[in-house]
Amino acid sequence: MKLVKICLSFLIIMGLGWACVSQAEPVFHNAQGTAVRFKNLQNKWLIINYWASWCDSCREEIPELNSFYKDNLDKNVVIYGVNYDQLAGSELTADIEKVGIAFPILKEDPGRQFMLGGLDVLPITFIINPKGNVAKKIMGTITKKELIDTLKLLQAEVTHASTT
Repeated sequence: MKLVKICLSFLIIMGLGWACVSQAEPVFHNAQGTAVRFKNLQNKWLIINYWASWCDSCREEIPELNSFYKDNLDKNVVIYGVNYDQLAGSELTADIEKVGIAFPILKEDPGRQFMLGGLDVLPITFIINPKGNVAKKIMGTITKKELIDTLKLLQAEVTHASTT
């Protein structure tokens, strides 16, 4: 009987420990190595763009995303890029420079955190609402104007839903 109590206590403690570990927020890093915690972005819209240097359409949209990034530094929206090929270190830095990306790039893929699913095409852009849910999946090239218009529409839907 005493052995059963010890075993049960052990299992309960291990279960609680696992629950704490599994609830820990993942930490991502930008290309410069700085930690990025998405919980610090609460109440902001998050744009995640997947790209690759060999992707012509990706290279075509990067100036549009750079311009969007520069115009929205002080707004309620944050943009991060993710290299599809999962390059690291100097290879990642070289690719960022090669295609001229000005917005922050994540070293790790946040796809699991936000349950983004498969990447069917490149480029692909996800818009995450302030609650951390995917609000829109955009497959293919997007312009700055299309991104702004899509964000305004999504923000209006959230505002409308909260007032009804």
